[in-house]
Amino acid sequence: MNRARLPAAIALIGLLSTACSGGVNAGEDGGIAFILFTIMLLAVVGVMAFILGRED
Repeated sequence: MNRARLPAAIALIGLLSTACSGGVNAGEDGGIAFILFTIMLLAVVGVMAFILGRED
């Protein structure tokens, strides 16, 4: 992994993880929010696996 990719990956994790946490206290819409939260979490993991798993 080159030096430019690690800070970009850390910034992406921070940005997307804050976007994912918005639906945790959703009240009556908690079921839908939890499903969306799970999808966003899986998307973050997929993107990070792609970024961190690429060979130079």
